[in-house]
Amino acid sequence: MLNKTLNKRIALFTAVLLLLSSLALPCFAWSTEDYADIISSGQRIRFSAVCRTADDVARAAQVGADYYNIAPTLPLQDALAALENAKAAITAKNASEATEQKHVDALLERVNSAKFLVDVTNAAEADAVYDAARAQNALDKLCLRFRAKAKVAQAWLSGKDPAVDIIGFYTGNVIFSAILRTKKYAAIDRTQYMQLQTKNPYGVILHRTYVQSFINFNISGMFSFRDPVISAGRADCSQSWDDLIARGYTMIETAYPQDFAEYLAANSAERQKLLQCVAAAKKASTADCPGNRVKEYNKALAQAQALLEKGNSALEDMTHARVRLDSAVQNLTTKGGKIVQGDYAFTLARVCAAVFGIALVVCLQIFFRSRWAKKQSNR
Repeated sequence: MLNKTLNKRIALFTAVLLLLSSLALPCFAWSTEDYADIISSGQRIRFSAVCRTADDVARAAQVGADYYNIAPTLPLQDALAALENAKAAITAKNASEATEQKHVDALLERVNSAKFLVDVTNAAEADAVYDAARAQNALDKLCLRFRAKAKVAQAWLSGKDPAVDIIGFYTGNVIFSAILRTKKYAAIDRTQYMQLQTKNPYGVILHRTYVQSFINFNISGMFSFRDPVISAGRADCSQSWDDLIARGYTMIETAYPQDFAEYLAANSAERQKLLQCVAAAKKASTADCPGNRVKEYNKALAQAQALLEKGNSALEDMTHARVRLDSAVQNLTTKGGKIVQGDYAFTLARVCAAVFGIALVVCLQIFFRSRWAKKQSNR
């Protein structure tokens, strides 16, 4: 009876330990290579600008923001007017600075496809925003971020014609809850992104265990820096944006749209450099090169290609991959084919040394075991 009780306690204790271990996973260090297989189907990085005034909307439009998160105090009518003013400013700038038309057209295309992002917590708030957008004939420019359970958003959408886009939301540090809500929002057709926030700098939403759900449920991840309390202890700057993108998020919300546009330009430039580096590396010859160098070359090339296939890789990841690949290609060339430190090759001397070492260890084992056996027999 005592043994059965003890076994039950041990089983219960083991189950609790397993549960706590799953929640503690994000506390372990992660490496960039852990995310090499997180492919985002060629999607590009997008960003949402925090807009408290109409001027904020105009500034965000002129740098190509995909969403304008307007404050409750900013009327939709004023935000729409600011957007039209921004279009006029973009066209005027082209005329005065002789900017290439293709760049202007691309920017105007992004402005025309951008949407106003409004936060709601229940159906009543969603109705009020929806009616205001319909009154302005701007339902096609509206996206609602539901800070509520997925069933609230789904129930509200079921009665709307035309329907509008939505973004799911979760804040917390319980991986099972985050995955479940992501799954439910992903099942709603009009869900564009799933936004995740946490107070914990090592929260579960930053860990590969959760980020993999973006792929599993065919949805893209969003992270916002609007509220510092739930921004995972990170500042609203390029270093943090790059970190979140490296972890698998493809939509970033920032209060600094101009800075983010500059980051995107740098990211695109680095991607082009990596593309050229890969193209040049594929032409390199591995003939008569030590095996360890060829192995490093193959690994570096595979890593660089994986980052290019993602379509939305972090700038730092691409830079490191480019430098690594470039170094690996340079190391394929040796002077006169000579082996240098770090290379490995089978030679007669090395084989003899290995055999001698093994024989010595075996002999010493036999010697000490025989002496130990004699002492035992003499006792």
